[in-house]
Amino acid sequence: MTDVITVGGLTARLDRPVDGSFSVRLSGRSASRDAQVALQPMFDWAIQAATTISTELVMSFEKVEYLNSSSIAAIVQFIRTAQLRGLSLRLVYDGRQKWQVTTFEAMRLAVRPLESSLAPPIRFETGR
Repeated sequence: MTDVITVGGLTARLDRPVDGSFSVRLSGRSASRDAQVALQPMFDWAIQAATTISTELVMSFEKVEYLNSSSIAAIVQFIRTAQLRGLSLRLVYDGRQKWQVTTFEAMRLAVRPLESSLAPPIRFETGR
């Protein structure tokens, strides 16, 4: 089963595989000046879906073409929210795209201070 939500130029597909894990595949561009407000419904939707069965949420950004600074800040806030809700989170990006490598490495460093021994794992991985 796949659910789809589109926010501006960004589309998210929530896959519910047989194994019970949740995967959100994002594609397109996020250039909203107020990305926190624009993307919040999508992030809430993904967190709600994953927490219903207490599983890991995999967010795949490999097909995202562009994220502005407002979108990056919104993703960092999303990561914090996932941590506070006790959700295990994996962010997958395209290791062949320099802008994605730079962006997700910076995000990884930004959320590191939020990690504690009690916090669920937040993993950043290259997918391609």
